[in-house]
Amino acid sequence: MAQGGASEPATKADVQLVRAELGAVRNELKAEIGSVKVTVDKLVVEMVKTQADLRDIRQTMATKDDIGRVLAAIDAFAGKAVAYDQKSYSHGAILTDHEDKLRDHGRRLSSLEAKP
Repeated sequence: MAQGGASEPATKADVQLVRAELGAVRNELKAEIGSVKVTVDKLVVEMVKTQADLRDIRQTMATKDDIGRVLAAIDAFAGKAVAYDQKSYSHGAILTDHEDKLRDHGRRLSSLEAKP
């Protein structure tokens, strides 16, 4: 087979050559499989980390209901702030009116006391 055609029987040397080549191929495949194992191991570690991150995100993530409650609380606070603002304005107006009435009463009293 080393020098002849396909119809000649293989010699021991031919068989040894094929075995050597197969051994080399087997060693290359083992090296490749080892490399693939390392890559797969790294991917598995990263997947586990990603799953842990996702679990953490799910546990700490605000849901639509949570956001709805926060927005409702903000709206309620804003409503109270508007009501307080309106009351403070009206209270200011009431105090101004009372001050004017007190001054007027003070003038009246002064004028009544000045009369003999």
